[in-house]
Amino acid sequence: MNNLKISMHHVGGRGGSRNFPYMKIFEKDIITVLYDADKDCIEQIKDVNRSLESDTHVLPYALSNKCKSTVLNINYDPYTSSLLESNSAFDSFYMFLNDHDYIMGETTKAIEKRKIDVVSIDHIFNTNNIPYPKPDFLSLDVEGGEYDIL
Repeated sequence: MNNLKISMHHVGGRGGSRNFPYMKIFEKDIITVLYDADKDCIEQIKDVNRSLESDTHVLPYALSNKCKSTVLNINYDPYTSSLLESNSAFDSFYMFLNDHDYIMGETTKAIEKRKIDVVSIDHIFNTNNIPYPKPDFLSLDVEGGEYDIL
């Protein structure tokens, strides 16, 4: 009875994060779909979410406004990885994060440039036999690529 569940899609799910506010009692009423462009973190995302009672799917897709090939910048801090180049105007920005110094120019520096294919969310649903419904709730954490996805 998927039609009675909330379909929550989160793009940029590295680390297993979900940005949908939920209460544990309603976990069975959620279909969670997590996307990440970095195929190397897919198993970690699955492991982090394995104990959830929601129907959870993890997909190795990079999303954009159309299907094409592009470059994924895997950064020193992988949570800042992006299809966009880092803006050097912010290199000197600093913050103290948890228990360490966080300097943007160091943490957003690309350590690998990986050629990948990106697809639109429409393409995913129009060309595949997807076992879950289109999003009721869509959250994006894609380091500047939100406009292209929307």
